[in-house]
Amino acid sequence: MEVEVEPAETSKTLKDEGQAIVDELKKLNLGTAKDPRPIYVSIVLTSKEEKEYFKLLSKYRDVFAWSYKKIPGLDPKVAIHNLAIRKGV
Repeated sequence: MEVEVEPAETSKTLKDEGQAIVDELKKLNLGTAKDPRPIYVSIVLTSKEEKEYFKLLSKYRDVFAWSYKKIPGLDPKVAIHNLAIRKGV
């Protein structure tokens, strides 16, 4: 299991002014070094919780869509980033 700790990039305030709970995240790999399948978990999980969570996600990793191409019927507006620029600029 590959592990990498990354800072969370989530805003602490939600659009509806609710408070988001944001922990520092740890990157785990459900795949291999050649074919990574990254997931992120809270660093506040105990070692036992992290192992159980990883085991559960590994067991069901085939239900995850690891690419937008593998999600039939997905509206391209959800998966494609467009820059709002004026023509001729």
